[in-house]
Amino acid sequence: MSRFGMHREVINPPLGTAFIGYHREVGIASIHDPLYVTASIFESEQTTSVFVSIDNIGMLVADTDVIREGIAGQLDVSKEQITVVYTHTHSGPATAGNEPLTVAYKTILTQQAIVSAVNASEAMQTVEMGWGVTSGKLGVNRREKINGHAVMGTNPLGVTDDRIGTLLVRRVDDACLVGAFVFCTAHPNVLKSDSVVLSGDYPGVARTLLEQALGCPVVIVQGAAGNINAKYRGDIESLQKMAFTLSGHVLTTIPAVSFQPLTHHRIQSCIHPMRLTEIPAMNVLRDMADYAEQTWGVSAARWLAYIQERSGATLTIPLEVQLFELNEGSFS
Repeated sequence: MSRFGMHREVINPPLGTAFIGYHREVGIASIHDPLYVTASIFESEQTTSVFVSIDNIGMLVADTDVIREGIAGQLDVSKEQITVVYTHTHSGPATAGNEPLTVAYKTILTQQAIVSAVNASEAMQTVEMGWGVTSGKLGVNRREKINGHAVMGTNPLGVTDDRIGTLLVRRVDDACLVGAFVFCTAHPNVLKSDSVVLSGDYPGVARTLLEQALGCPVVIVQGAAGNINAKYRGDIESLQKMAFTLSGHVLTTIPAVSFQPLTHHRIQSCIHPMRLTEIPAMNVLRDMADYAEQTWGVSAARWLAYIQERSGATLTIPLEVQLFELNEGSFS
């Protein structure tokens, strides 16, 4: 038997909270579309896995671990069975820093994520699920090559990942959809530094469109978007174009989806020591610090001092990699 539960909470911060994603001189002035934390639980004969999606650019590993460990304690599952992803909106609130609003918001958000998982566990129902995959141009490669060097721009020949995956979950007894997960790849950076509205960016707007069409909660999962800018950028009209593009591609896959019980279910976690590039010369480090301060309005002094102390060393980061499999579909 396969079971599934889902619950979400609104996580809009107070107006005035600082943004993260682009540097703005002012905090959040108004709300364009709401932000959510959505917890989902997949249960099969093999295992139980918890999947939490948060509308934020991302949180520190330590803060994410607080969420995972809190859920693990409440639901009696291991931390390795819990995956937390971020939609990566560039128009959401900061969660790192010592400002009172930021600290308070992060505290509330953390608790809401844990509560959402508990509520999802209390809403379990018998389900079947199916995958659909299509292709659609959502992003452009932003590593433009000039005189042999990569700069921020547009590279029409650069690599993009145009796959769009959809996982649909429906009740067995009446075949009604109870959840949908969309996997795509492009930075949610449509709204830029001149925007002061809170927004889930194109994943948030696309989610609303899809929920109206499908009649169930929708989660947008961001792929490896490091070099991929949104195809349309800069204003609310571009936000709508991105959302319509994504939701349109998803809806074309729905008729071909075939459903079956959850028969193959696995989540695997390992720690990989990711080796970093060699530390550059001091003049290059200072240029990087100056660029960060001028571009994003943040102080890079602590970073610069930390790197200076480790000059000549090879640095690694212990990076957790999670693999999540449901029947014939997977992501990591």
